[in-house]
Parts: sequence; structure tokens; C-alpha cells
Amino acid sequence: KNELMNYLGFRYFFRHAYAAELDWERLQSLVQGVEPTFLRYRSELNTFMTWLRAAADTLNGRRNNNC
Repeated sequence: KNELMNYLGFRYFFRHAYAAELDWERLQSLVQGVEPTFLRYRSELNTFMTWLRAAADTLNGRRNNNC
């Protein structure tokens, strides 16, 4: 969660600081961490989606059995 907060902080800064210059030293860690962060959260989202589908299938099965 903390990883994403760093990216959200940059997004907020970038959207609201039109005239500010970007500091590469501060951004370097964000740039270098983009791919691992993306891969981690994509994996976690896929796991969650699999769980949701299984839960939906279970609920649909219960509904169909009660008809």
C-alpha cells in the first residue's frame, strides 16, 4: 500500500505543480520501481478476481439449486 501512496503523491504533485521542475533524484526510485510495483499489484488483483469469480459461481450455484 505504501508503494502506491508514493505514486499517488507524485501524481498529485504533478497535476497541481504546473511550473515546478521535476527533481530526477527524487523521481529515480519511483521510475525504477514502476515495473516491480505493477507486477506485484497485477498479481494481487488477479488473485482477487479469481476469488471473486469463485464466490460468484458459488452464489450462482446456490441460487440455481434453490429454484
